[in-house]
Amino acid sequence: MQVGREHKIAVIFGNEVSGVAEQTIEQCDGCIEIPQLGMKHSLNIATAAGVVLWELIKNRMTKIV
Repeated sequence: MQVGREHKIAVIFGNEVSGVAEQTIEQCDGCIEIPQLGMKHSLNIATAAGVVLWELIKNRMTKIV
């Protein structure tokens, strides 16, 4: 999913147990999932937010330079 710098975005995170409500997902333009290897299949919310927000900032910064 490509989003230009000029577009505003909202990022919604769900919890490990119930995730994000289906009705919320239906209102979204896109959905991402962090790929994971091994036995663990979830990240805590702080780690997930850090990964996603870092990628968003990194991608937007490389387009500015």
